[in-house]
Amino acid sequence: MAGPYTIGVDVGGTKILAGIIDGSSGAVVSLYKIASPPVGAEPMMEAITEACDQVIKLAPEDVQAQVQAIGLGLAGQVDRENGILLFAPNLGGGVSNVAIRQPLHDRFSLPIVLGNDVEVAALGEASFGAGKGNDNFACVFVGTGIGGALMRNGERVAGATGTAGEIGHIIVKAGGRKCGCGGEGHLEAYASRTAMVLTMKKAVEEKGRRSVLEPILRDPNQRVKSRALFNAIAERDTLVIETMLEGGYYLGLGLISLINLYNPSLIVLGGGVIDRVDLLYTTAVNEAKKGALRVPAQQVQIVKSALGDQSGIVGAAVMAARTIASSGPSLA
Repeated sequence: MAGPYTIGVDVGGTKILAGIIDGSSGAVVSLYKIASPPVGAEPMMEAITEACDQVIKLAPEDVQAQVQAIGLGLAGQVDRENGILLFAPNLGGGVSNVAIRQPLHDRFSLPIVLGNDVEVAALGEASFGAGKGNDNFACVFVGTGIGGALMRNGERVAGATGTAGEIGHIIVKAGGRKCGCGGEGHLEAYASRTAMVLTMKKAVEEKGRRSVLEPILRDPNQRVKSRALFNAIAERDTLVIETMLEGGYYLGLGLISLINLYNPSLIVLGGGVIDRVDLLYTTAVNEAKKGALRVPAQQVQIVKSALGDQSGIVGAAVMAARTIASSGPSLA
């Protein structure tokens, strides 16, 4: 039996992906993607609204009439109760205190549910992906930033303020690089796509290093995509290989802390750069297995996301369906 149908929206630093999801199977009924606006809360809200509007129009008419709610996974810290994006250094050039729920409710007349982007991706993996059937796992997604979520018995471990699992902001180098959040030496400043691209950009512009990606790195209007990194490694680009090895090393350090502290039975790694760049993935896994405490290191499985790019929209839709099932359709 199909349904219930809910919309899941994954709001990241480079793209906004929306999908209508069949809650019985996790199948994506319709899909729409738009680039994330580089600056401003208002353009970001306009893009989210467009994504929701278009994904409804692309669905079969009988499905359009059955959409019950919209769930959003946002790359930042959220106030779930009041529907506010509290702080997101990687969205809109850095935004804070953005009302998300009310404008979308006014536009679509549907319940609106908010969560952190990796939190909902973890829920997607727990429901229909690599974490299904596992009662103690962690998700780490590498993209514009690095996000994390801890899962126990199918539910997210929230912590005292709802921000548990922020592995991107553990310190991997005391007094190190400035992070987008304002801190220093955080994992995100070394192993996120943003950080690794900045490393390559500085090497080309300040040190005269050569790379097949040089035209893209020198163009402020272009983004280095995962496919470009994959192709550069296939061409044995020394700069890209060195950068991925360094990023993988630091990502591995972050995973060591996660393994030693939380002792998960499974870690799911996701994000476009993880999916495409095996060198980053294998380096991180090897470093983690080598450096973590022996017993938990031997026991933990580290795998790639099973849902890939769609884990966020599936999880956001699942979150929305669960919320309205428990609190009713009046959520706004």
